[in-house]
Amino acid sequence: IDGAVYGSFPTLTQLIPVYDEDIILAVGKLRGSDDGVNTNLSFIITQYPDQWNLLAQKEKLTPEELYGAFMCYTDPNNTPSDQPPCDKDEREHVITEVRLWASMRMQTVVRTIHGAVLYHKALAVLAGLPGINNAGKSPVQLMLSHQTFGGRQAAAAERDIKWILWKWLDQNICVCVNYDRDGARPDSGLRAKVESFMSSTSQSSGGTHSAHSGSPAATSASNGFKFASVLIGYSKVLEDDGWKVLHVLPRLFPLRIGKGAFQTQGKSANQKHALLFCKGHVLQMMDANMGAWMGEAFKVPFVMRQMLDPRGDRRKSACRILGFRETIFTREHSAVGEAMAGSEWTFGTIFQRTLDYLGVRMHYGHPDFMDGFWASNRGSTSKASPSLNVSEDMCAGLNLWLRKERSKHSDLLEWEKGREVDFIASSVFFAKISSGASSFLRTRDLFMICENMSLFRQMSFFYGSAGFFLNNAIVDISVMIYVSIFLCLALASVSIADLTLLESPLATEWLLPVGAVTILPQFFELCLEYGPIEGAARLLPRMLPTTIFFVFQNKVVAQSFTNAVLTGFSTYRGTGRPNANKPSTWLQIYRTYANSHFYSALVVLFIYNIQSVMMPGDTSGASTSSSASLPMYMIIFIAAIWLLSPTLFSPQPQPSTVWNNIIEFGSFLVGLPSQKVSRTELKPLQLVGGKGEGEIPERQPGDKNANMFRRLLALVSGTIKKFVSPRTFLVRSAFEAEPKTLYEHWLKISFRDHPWIENFADPGQLGPLILNLFCNLAVFWIVTAMMYAQLLDITVQAFGFFLCVHALLVTIWTATNRSNIIGSLVLLWWLPLPFLIPYIVPHLAPPTVTFAEIQLSGLAFILAMRVVRPASLLASQVALRSVTWFLTSPRCVRLGGGHVDAAVAVRVAKGVYGNVTELVYLLGCEFHVHVYAGVLIFTANLCLQVALMLVEVITGLHSLVFLNPRLAGGWFRAVLRQRDEASNAARMGRAAESAKRGARASVAQI
Repeated sequence: IDGAVYGSFPTLTQLIPVYDEDIILAVGKLRGSDDGVNTNLSFIITQYPDQWNLLAQKEKLTPEELYGAFMCYTDPNNTPSDQPPCDKDEREHVITEVRLWASMRMQTVVRTIHGAVLYHKALAVLAGLPGINNAGKSPVQLMLSHQTFGGRQAAAAERDIKWILWKWLDQNICVCVNYDRDGARPDSGLRAKVESFMSSTSQSSGGTHSAHSGSPAATSASNGFKFASVLIGYSKVLEDDGWKVLHVLPRLFPLRIGKGAFQTQGKSANQKHALLFCKGHVLQMMDANMGAWMGEAFKVPFVMRQMLDPRGDRRKSACRILGFRETIFTREHSAVGEAMAGSEWTFGTIFQRTLDYLGVRMHYGHPDFMDGFWASNRGSTSKASPSLNVSEDMCAGLNLWLRKERSKHSDLLEWEKGREVDFIASSVFFAKISSGASSFLRTRDLFMICENMSLFRQMSFFYGSAGFFLNNAIVDISVMIYVSIFLCLALASVSIADLTLLESPLATEWLLPVGAVTILPQFFELCLEYGPIEGAARLLPRMLPTTIFFVFQNKVVAQSFTNAVLTGFSTYRGTGRPNANKPSTWLQIYRTYANSHFYSALVVLFIYNIQSVMMPGDTSGASTSSSASLPMYMIIFIAAIWLLSPTLFSPQPQPSTVWNNIIEFGSFLVGLPSQKVSRTELKPLQLVGGKGEGEIPERQPGDKNANMFRRLLALVSGTIKKFVSPRTFLVRSAFEAEPKTLYEHWLKISFRDHPWIENFADPGQLGPLILNLFCNLAVFWIVTAMMYAQLLDITVQAFGFFLCVHALLVTIWTATNRSNIIGSLVLLWWLPLPFLIPYIVPHLAPPTVTFAEIQLSGLAFILAMRVVRPASLLASQVALRSVTWFLTSPRCVRLGGGHVDAAVAVRVAKGVYGNVTELVYLLGCEFHVHVYAGVLIFTANLCLQVALMLVEVITGLHSLVFLNPRLAGGWFRAVLRQRDEASNAARMGRAAESAKRGARASVAQI
């Protein structure tokens, strides 16, 4: 690359950052099973059956023999008796070939490298064209920036990287690794080779400096540096174990700076330290799940010329970032993969082309081309600020706009890329980009950019950045507002007939969502590229699953964006990219979506049910019934999607899967913590007095100097020590493991939502709690202001009585060391409330009060508890702060109480606050609301998955639509088997006919 003649086309460095992605799929992963039905290898085979047949022909085996050979090599002693024993070389050859075949069809690093190397081969073909003179050097460099090479957990990846260096030793491939002297694994040899390289370099330079270090302090191996960026390459020397050190750049700081949540972004830091070794004029920013074709590789040098100044001035550039199209090779893996591929294709083609036309395109990901010299001198290729630059790629676009440069899009080139094919993984991806868009709005760069933009350019810029996410948040909020309006109308005795007389649009049923028009750009683009018939054939079969998918995922986008705006916090989230055949358990689904989707769906259905029953009839005297309200088909459809989509998209429902989900999720729901649950042990309260440390002094018999304050202090001390004791409540300052019961799950969230306020003067800590309290109070006031008196009587009398008995049961439960019998009574106590109302409030016996009115009273009670809980916790914090301040003040010493260490007092106050949080969690019925909602969610998932299981077992339709036709069972499996047999017979017939024609031609020539 150093000797290339610049001008004909720019030199290129392809940069691939890697952390813990799969280099080559491991044997154990291919032989394992994510779904409990098929091995991962057999799932990949069903995606590409023809290509598996070609591999079997290459190995001179049948497809079944090749699969059996790979699987039987798990243990040579377990070779089936009907197969001959295999020697070591044959076994390793088959394993290697199958691993590579599977890896080249999944989202792996080796697929990305293979696609990048195609450009190297294309240049070798183009080398004879006039105007290109590489002078024996390669004008392209492939840089693999591996963040964990030589570390504690990268042993398997290191072997694969050595194989890659050997496989493409004729290409200009090198690996940039992060060297940490203390974290390097001894058997990796990284530390020894780095020290040997620095020692030899220091000796060759006279002991004054080391190559590429730039620091005299780095020359001594004995006083060596701790951190460095190291470039390694292939070595033919046997003693080098396949690789050697090429360059070392010592660093003063580690790769990621900071601690905890304030640690810099790993991917951005990985790109930054690899940028030091990049030599190309242009950088191709790649991900570790990409690929390419040979035909596209030939286009690369001609597309890169679009970055050059058209007049040939090397001091100028037509653009600093050049993007191009992407095709998603995981499209056929599942219905989720199809939806994600359509989304990525729309965004990477139609949307990018539009942004380029508007002149507001930035840097939205990979594999964009970027001006290497410009990026290395102006803030790298991305930004690494924690919780602010979550969408680190987009922040390179901010650098571009701040310097009034341009980013363009080209339709001449198309690269392969993988996307998430699992439902939960896709939700994590959307949550990441949504929270990243929220943090993007808080950047100082955006503020400075908008200060220098015209109004119309700002509108285009908003469309190209955060507009989509803000629009989804507004639409999500509007659904709840829509059903709440009808609840208020029902309470105000306003009927649909009254709305019709007022010509209000609320009297019209909402049938066609406005968002349906967003399908038109994709349809027109498909028609342009494939024609109207094939475009419709590609779009229509997947329209219903894709619609369901994005109705659900748009809720993820809205919820993540809203939470990030309200909390001011966002973080990077890795998706893991699991296989499409990995089913999600009900417990995983509940933990992921309960707060964002399931509760919203239940609230919408709950409000709809109340308003549909309570909506008054028309003026003609029609009776009050559900026909008096709007059907709200779209609202019910949306709520059903929020509630059932994760189970619907979970692949391959089997009887064993349903049974395991019932056992696991049922245990999670009804499980209550016992004394065996691990807790945070709290030490006794300590004093620091004149005679040393000791416990709070209690009054001893015969103590004549004991005054009233000491007696009161001793009483408070005994109460605190008993209250702080872990035998009373489940005190957890931090949950180290994932909660195993619903009780602990929501208690952990309660601790997170109502934390101990370290500084009351900090509005960032106190403000959210007060805002939450006043929002809950406003909602409670609006609902109760519209309720008539008898509903308030039910709320106050019936629910108040049950709350008193509930408090008594909770006290007995904790006093009896969490007895299972009392715990069951605590859980079941609220269920008979509707049947006992006539005995508690006699004048409200049915039919005076309907079940819908009881539900509405329950809603008022729940809203009242939502006000009481934060108010109680806030008041407890104020009281504990006051006691802590008094115990640590000089006044306490003057009164004879001794001096209390401030840190100890705060620690005990936090422990008491933890117990108060759990007490409010129990007495405020928060736990019971979650349990009853969990039962409804459990019932809905059970009914749906049993139905899907029957459909799958009988017909195989579920796998046909949502996963893979070749994995379908039942009737479709028989149909597909007959079709494959007919296809194979026809292919064999054509082959036989072709052989006969060839034989006749040979005879004729003779």
